[in-house]
Amino acid sequence: MIKILIISIEGHEEFHMPFGQAVKFVKDQCANKAKWAYLDGDYINPDTIDEKALVTAKEIMLANTLAGG
Repeated sequence: MIKILIISIEGHEEFHMPFGQAVKFVKDQCANKAKWAYLDGDYINPDTIDEKALVTAKEIMLANTLAGG
């Protein structure tokens, strides 16, 4: 199991899920909800996330993408 924290302007949500489910969830959130993924505080390309990468991690954080102006 791994903790997934979703940060947004509405606050945050916390989930705990198995590694396989977490991989699918993160990829879906990044692709369909424009989230950026951070693995233990470091940005990670969602295309490179797999169960092997999550086994040693403590937390995945998903945040809204940043837009410059």
